[in-house]
Amino acid sequence: MNKYSLGLWVAALSLGCSGEPQSVGPDASPVTTGIEGESAVRAAVQPGGATRECFRYDSYLAALGELTAQCLGTVDSRLYHVGEDGLLTPSFRSCPLDPSRMSKIKQVLSVQRRGERAPFAAECLVERFEAAQEELNASGITSCPTWSKSRVINAIGHDTIAVVERSLSEPSAEVDARLSVDAPGVTRASLTLLDSGSELAAPPLNVFDLLEENSLYRVTSPLEGKGCESASACAATCAKAFTGFVVGAKGPQEVVTDPIAWLTDTTYKTSLEDPYLRATYYHPMSYYGGVPGVVFGDPNRAEPCGPNTTCLPELCTYYAGSHIKTRMQMDCLIPGDIETCASYCGPPLPKP
Repeated sequence: MNKYSLGLWVAALSLGCSGEPQSVGPDASPVTTGIEGESAVRAAVQPGGATRECFRYDSYLAALGELTAQCLGTVDSRLYHVGEDGLLTPSFRSCPLDPSRMSKIKQVLSVQRRGERAPFAAECLVERFEAAQEELNASGITSCPTWSKSRVINAIGHDTIAVVERSLSEPSAEVDARLSVDAPGVTRASLTLLDSGSELAAPPLNVFDLLEENSLYRVTSPLEGKGCESASACAATCAKAFTGFVVGAKGPQEVVTDPIAWLTDTTYKTSLEDPYLRATYYHPMSYYGGVPGVVFGDPNRAEPCGPNTTCLPELCTYYAGSHIKTRMQMDCLIPGDIETCASYCGPPLPKP
């Protein structure tokens, strides 16, 4: 279920021509480079500097909810607290159901430490959780339901992405901003040059529905009938901090969730298996929630076949006065520490 219809509609109405197309060729340069360039972009998009637009972090909270369910078999706003550094932090140290989920949880929460590229992320996440915890405590719910995944409803594969591709147009005259010719398997000739022409039109709203991989969970609660109308109602209340995670219920004991494509952590054996590496597909991140969209994804979107492979990073768009297509970059706050990593869609990052 798409939660950003209004923002995208407004963004589509506000888009206009960006002037004469710039030259496109092997030596052309992107509009902005480096973190300083992106800061200027955000100031231009939001006059007077960054504004607190907490809805931009809903997709990260939805991903956090999915990971928490996979980690602990339950979803409860009280499972997180504010640490001494003022950041939202898990109150648990391991994931008994799937140990790999702990690193993924920390990767999602690292958005709080990304400065101007994720303005007010920490404040937004903390405020969301504190409000949800207060509401949950007032509800009288002392124990949240257990969750078990029944099935994936909208598994994203080549058939789904083929439908999405037909709805995506080409961004205007800019070159791929990620000129990392020293990456494995990457040469300057392999980098995508974007078509010249008019401003990229906003994708149809159903594109984002198709890019949300819905999962069906069965939930059970010992409190059913004691403060909860049903296990699914209780689960939704317990998960309220994870905005956008629970999108509906299918009866009293099932809930539907929908993390977005670029925050999934699927890896593939080869580039041909990765539906996101289809010829004309890109993650339309610059439109998600309206301009300027979002810029961070799961690290595996920058290394879709795993580290040290020949698979190229997946394509995406970021906003810099126009929508620019580039490849996802691995972005680690601490080099070599995977728990601080995300994929990043934006101007080229400085080399570590």
